[in-house]
Amino acid sequence: MSRTVIWDVWQAVSDKRTCARCGALHGKLFRRGEGPVPPLHDHCRCKRILSHIEIIEDSPPPVLPILPVIREEWKEEDDE
Repeated sequence: MSRTVIWDVWQAVSDKRTCARCGALHGKLFRRGEGPVPPLHDHCRCKRILSHIEIIEDSPPPVLPILPVIREEWKEEDDE
């Protein structure tokens, strides 16, 4: 079974009118549906655009073999 995670990247316009908050978010990745959503303020020119899609395969836990435990002191007790 697998699940899909969609990633968006924050894109701010880089010029003298860009606020510090938007500039700091530029280039950051967010899962779709999480994180800030533009517009953050009046006259905000930011947007979130699709960055990439990640498919995560859910693998079952590994099956570990059950091995007998033989300790030397147990062998000595059995030999007597």
